[in-house]
Amino acid sequence: MKGKSENKNSAISIVVQKTEESNTPTQESRMTVADFKRYIESRNIKRVIYSTDNQNYYNPECYNPSIPIKYELQFCGIVISDAPSMNYIYLGLLPQSNHSNMMIDRIRYVRIEYNILGDVVHLYCGSGKKGDTYRYTILIQYE
Repeated sequence: MKGKSENKNSAISIVVQKTEESNTPTQESRMTVADFKRYIESRNIKRVIYSTDNQNYYNPECYNPSIPIKYELQFCGIVISDAPSMNYIYLGLLPQSNHSNMMIDRIRYVRIEYNILGDVVHLYCGSGKKGDTYRYTILIQYE
């Protein structure tokens, strides 16, 4: 039997749908960048994965074999800014480090799908103008 429940064990209260058999949320949850930051800070990240296969702009039907670019980037950390005019996520170590990094900015809201592989996080970005919303997907795995 499914029912709505609130996660009261963390600093964030997110309404999600749970099954009686497990305590794992099964429905996408929409949250602000500030709520997402608190959610991430309460967990021990093992790996963050950005893959072209998971992006909505990647279309295998349009794949051109003469341009065989397909990539998967793995990062060991995430830095989140939830300042009102500077919503961004920085994947990797700190920006001043000598390691590879990636930044996704202008994040308007976040959706999370809970999966056996980890959290599938959809970042909805853009200026807020009609037709100016882009979705980027990352996978976050925990220790």
